[in-house]
Amino acid sequence: LNSEFMVTQARAFASRIEKLGTTDAERVTAAYRHAFDREPDTRELDLAVRFLKLPPRPTDKLTRWQQYAQVLLASSELMYVD
Repeated sequence: LNSEFMVTQARAFASRIEKLGTTDAERVTAAYRHAFDREPDTRELDLAVRFLKLPPRPTDKLTRWQQYAQVLLASSELMYVD
């Protein structure tokens, strides 16, 4: 989940999503549509927006958006088909 392949995919996904809205809420909604083919619920949207507003840490190798994209790509909802 933290391989170079996943990091590269997360960067690409974040770059794509960042262009699909002007606010974090719009971008999170777009990310859910693309990744899960659904809208985020209120709690998911709130958690995402709060996470994206956190200040970067000196040890971060990815931006907040790239980190968030990596989490979505590694989620069980994306990895498994019911």
